[in-house]
Amino acid sequence: MLRKMLTPTLVAILLASGMSATACGSDDKGVSKSALVAKVKEDPELKELPDAVIECMADVYIKYGDKKQLKDLIDGKISSGQNIKGLDFGNKKAMAEIEACAAKK
Repeated sequence: MLRKMLTPTLVAILLASGMSATACGSDDKGVSKSALVAKVKEDPELKELPDAVIECMADVYIKYGDKKQLKDLIDGKISSGQNIKGLDFGNKKAMAEIEACAAKK
């Protein structure tokens, strides 16, 4: 079940840009953590996750995910089922951080 929840796009929510994004801010590419968190909470498969998990995942998405694709996801230009560059299962660092997020309560 966890693997299904961690599909590349769903994983694409939480990769922090070196932790430079704040809860209300955005990085230089226009990726707002708060907007990303809100988008994740819209996903029926993820919305029931604890806030701490979703916020942690958003940090990971911002850190590793393609900023343009993340912005497109937030803006509704791409679906949450679409792969986000940098958030695929081949990125072992991102996946390890996502799995660490999943352990948060």
